Amino acid sequence: MLDEYQAQQLKVACEEAGAECRINSVATGAGPAGGHHANMLAVEPTRVHVAARVIVDLYELDDPARAEPYTGACPACGADVSAAWECPDCELGFRAAHAADDPLIVFLREHRGFR
Repeated sequence: MLDEYQAQQLKVACEEAGAECRINSVATGAGPAGGHHANMLAVEPTRVHVAARVIVDLYELDDPARAEPYTGACPACGADVSAAWECPDCELGFRAAHAADDPLIVFLREHRGFR
């Protein structure tokens, strides 16, 4: 589910890559101040692989199944890190933002989003 800005950004990027699409708004709730909604992107089935690559590139996603511990200078504090999932000094985490079995990651993997 995407907010309005994300949906428009993704729609433009998909169309620039040759994947015609549309945004479907879905009601997610209602309250005294009005309704709430989220957006979904709909893409032609023959162009889903293009949209999957656009999503990976636009949001700079990596496949967590291919993740390896980080080695190098910590980008936050500069400490030397040797094959670790977090910085030993400042505890900055180096794991992927999503789990390997997250539905978005599974979708992207199945539709050739990761190169």
